[in-house]
Amino acid sequence: MKTTIAGACALLAVMAGAALPATAASAAEPPEAPSFSQPGGRYTDETTVELTAEPGAEIRYTLDGSMPTTTSPVYAEPISIEKTTNLAAVAFLDGEASPAEIEGYLIKTDEKPLLSFFMMSDVHTSVLDEKNRGIWKSHFDTMASINPAPDLIISNGDQINDNNWNTAPDHQVVKTLFDENLNRLGIEDTPVLMSHGNHDVGNADMAKYYGDWFPNATGGYYEKKFGDSTFLVIDTEAYSGAQRTWLQGRLAALSAEPGALNRPIFVVGHRPATSTVHDGAQASNATLTTDLSAYPQAVYFSGHSHLNLNDERSIWQGGFTAVNDGSMSYTEIPHDAYQVFGNALWEEATIATAQSLYVEVYADRTEIDRVNYAAENERTYTNAQWGTYQSGYPFDSAGTLAGPTWTVRLDGSTPAEVRSNYDFTSAARDNVAPTFEGTPEHLVVDGEDILRVPAASDDESVYGYDVRVKDAATGALALPIAAGKKVLSDFQVAPRPSILDIPLAIRNGRQADAPQITLTQGTEYIADVTAVDMYGNRSQTRSVEFIGGEDAAAQPGRLKLSAKASEVIPGEATTVTTAFTNQTDAPMTGASVSLNAPDGWHAFAATDSQFAEIAAGDVRTTDWIVVPPAGTEAGAHAVTAEATFTSADGPGSISRGTTLTTILEGTIPRSRLSIAGFSSEETTGDLAVNAIDGDPATLWHGAWTVAQPPTFPHWITIDLGSEHVLDGYRYLPRALPATNGNLKAYEIHVSSDNATWGAPVAAGAFAGGTGWKQVDFAETTGRYIRLTGLSSQNGLQWGGGAEFLPMGHLASQQPDVEVTATTTASAGELTLTVAATNHDTVPADVKLLTAFGVQEFDDVQPGTTVSHPFATKSSTVDAGVAVARGRRAGRRNRRGRARPHRRERLPRRQARQEHAVAGHGQERIAHGDPHAPRRRVHAALQRAGCRRQHLEDLDVRLHGRRHRADGDGQGRRLVHERRRDGGLREGQLQARRPGQGRPRRAQRRREGPDRQPVVGPELREARRLRRGGRRQRAHRSRCRRQHDPGRVRAAVAVCVSAHHRASARDRTSGPIGRGGPLHVV
Repeated sequence: MKTTIAGACALLAVMAGAALPATAASAAEPPEAPSFSQPGGRYTDETTVELTAEPGAEIRYTLDGSMPTTTSPVYAEPISIEKTTNLAAVAFLDGEASPAEIEGYLIKTDEKPLLSFFMMSDVHTSVLDEKNRGIWKSHFDTMASINPAPDLIISNGDQINDNNWNTAPDHQVVKTLFDENLNRLGIEDTPVLMSHGNHDVGNADMAKYYGDWFPNATGGYYEKKFGDSTFLVIDTEAYSGAQRTWLQGRLAALSAEPGALNRPIFVVGHRPATSTVHDGAQASNATLTTDLSAYPQAVYFSGHSHLNLNDERSIWQGGFTAVNDGSMSYTEIPHDAYQVFGNALWEEATIATAQSLYVEVYADRTEIDRVNYAAENERTYTNAQWGTYQSGYPFDSAGTLAGPTWTVRLDGSTPAEVRSNYDFTSAARDNVAPTFEGTPEHLVVDGEDILRVPAASDDESVYGYDVRVKDAATGALALPIAAGKKVLSDFQVAPRPSILDIPLAIRNGRQADAPQITLTQGTEYIADVTAVDMYGNRSQTRSVEFIGGEDAAAQPGRLKLSAKASEVIPGEATTVTTAFTNQTDAPMTGASVSLNAPDGWHAFAATDSQFAEIAAGDVRTTDWIVVPPAGTEAGAHAVTAEATFTSADGPGSISRGTTLTTILEGTIPRSRLSIAGFSSEETTGDLAVNAIDGDPATLWHGAWTVAQPPTFPHWITIDLGSEHVLDGYRYLPRALPATNGNLKAYEIHVSSDNATWGAPVAAGAFAGGTGWKQVDFAETTGRYIRLTGLSSQNGLQWGGGAEFLPMGHLASQQPDVEVTATTTASAGELTLTVAATNHDTVPADVKLLTAFGVQEFDDVQPGTTVSHPFATKSSTVDAGVAVARGRRAGRRNRRGRARPHRRERLPRRQARQEHAVAGHGQERIAHGDPHAPRRRVHAALQRAGCRRQHLEDLDVRLHGRRHRADGDGQGRRLVHERRRDGGLREGQLQARRPGQGRPRRAQRRREGPDRQPVVGPELREARRLRRGGRRQRAHRSRCRRQHDPGRVRAAVAVCVSAHHRASARDRTSGPIGRGGPLHVV
């Protein structure tokens, strides 16, 4: 039987456009929304609803509160509704969708409840204007549609917006709004109870304005009885002393009555009890939790947090039952999500939803329903202005339901038995992950990137989507969505979206024109999307690859970049791979791929980069060796690739980019780091993993929303993945104006097993203010490093920070592998033979990298030499590529001063992977321009990041050889100048032509022009250069007879990547090691 509903209380339909993929523009008007034969409200047993629409329209509907789409069930016959649910419908005509209509239906048995009441809180109303009158008229009409004559209405604290204890007269506004609507609906005799909240000024003021609605002007606590149900209203702003004694006494007395164990005692207070609803978020009153825990029949209603009722954590059962009653002004989500604000995302916790509870008490159960009064698709802020929401009263979504009915039963003959039959305990929480069957889609709308996500499903509710947008080439996070935070699914909207369009931009402020963080056009990204429910259960991850600002599928070809590591150490090599795909139906010809690195960086192709033909659908990959020069500033650096080709439509080109991030010398790449432990973390967003995510906007913060937040010490442990030599620590406090958690006094410990820590390696106090704080300490070896905060900058108990970064280097040592190379040229063919000898005491794996190819050798035994010839045509040698580093340069400390290489102090048998760079510089000997070879090779080496001293050494060799031929004496002068700088040191770059005879034995000592001794190799070089003038004519004659003027002169460097065979598990993308000898051919 349908309940009697006043005509004025019939609910209006939701007129929100269906979220459907864009269709072609049409001149036709959208059809009208479907009509429902039965309005929403409370019904007994069941109700049948007929849907009608204009002729020719097709009606699609849902029974789960989601927005109907073209894939939803087609309406064909009346719908029988037998359980509490939301019914939504949309009409489709000629490709156009109508607005949606949605109604909420509460289905009850024909059993009459013993008591029915509405439980609300957080009215927060202080203005008696047209808007507030319209809002509350809609709210009371919604209550009347459910129950036109309730036994009781309770408003549980925060009736007004007082923040400074000076607006007590605002209580008259609330009293007037309630009286007007009670009188209008003819229920002016319905009892109303009020409790005191933190925004309500004092108890005496409330008693002055509300009278019988708040009968205790001094203590703020009182008892009311309705039939067999007792309500104990308390003041949670002062729960102690006499009030606590009173509550303890009343609970004991009521529970001693016959049958009391199976009859609820309703306790009403504004603030939540600790460790109960919403995992204790925004709770207080630990003593209240203790007092209620002795009585399993106690049912405690609370507000204050504004946390939404859609979340199943709004009910909790442990020692007693606790229920969150929502908010009638606005609701909230935990501080762990972003919302869609226009064309960008914004991190915001408030949502524009008004909700309360409707409760019916029966002899054997209590049924609690969650009611929406306003669940429109809007935000609490409009262009940074608060409070413009809920202007569209009466609300189309009013009367819809925020979730299924909660039924509280008190079955059992003992307190323990009653608790064992609870249905909403922590142990009974849902552990079923959402089902995510759809595939996200990338769209470009008005030049902006949009991620269209088909809604996932869940047995309860999908809370949000974990969206991680990464640079496809490096894996680096491209959109700084904080770790642990989701994009809200808009579950609170009625009807909730079936398709969610997520803008791939983050707004730095609520203003419509606030700066935005966006993706880079032309860069390839991967978006990983995972659905997450209210309890944190996660679906499988769905991914989509796309190009920022472009429709990649529409291009004739696709060019992708991938990098071995997103973080690069200056002076050390990394590999970038390009993959070019022919997306047409016909072959491509003349395809070529190039890679452009920043000025001063070294980059060359280790595999083919030019392709005569690429068949339809085929992919061609090229590996590029990229080295940022030593001393490169830390930060992101753009690397771009370009593919040129000729397709059936003619010539074309595609450019794609990525970023490689260089790190501060002496710091450890974040790719090696993980969190091994922490004292506590704030689970609403400030997770420990934020400490190493490289984003200064996120932070790790100790738990603060729990019942008893931990105090100092606060600590966090970082696992470096393997043994490191550590000598410093960098700490970045959170950005101002917030200061909670910024550490002052600290200790730093190092461990090899995360168990034994010993004495601190450093202790002291960080300076105040923003910016990085750095601690240097004596070198110590370990895998784990722990920073312990002992106090904070602002004196409060909180601890945390934005970024935590250890400093040091791998403890493993490079294998002792010697690399040699020889070159030969014949008939336009150039052959480079590379040999590597393992002088170590354990086997090693060796990879030889040259500009002509790569060769790998596994398990090279001690004392064994392996070699491989690399051949190419002289005409294919790319100009301007040369050795990156001839030997490992001395490291520099963080103050820029050179410090000795630490290799000698490291354990010998530990693994260290070596990366070096091989290259060559093509030069043509032009007799008319003897300076050209020197300038071009010199410039190539500079671009490669070669150390200045190595460049000078090579400069001497090339000048000397040339001027020996030209006989102008400049070579001798340069050698003399080089002597004044300390001479050539043994082990540096040496250059000589293959097959050139050794110089005559030099005398042990001779003075140079500056009267300084000249010895060893320097003397031999000087003598050789002086002989050049006498051999000038003979040399030129040989060149004419034996050499073509276009003969290739190439400076070739060989590199080795090696690790100890016994320590393969410790392989890392480690620092550059040695380059082979330089050869000129």
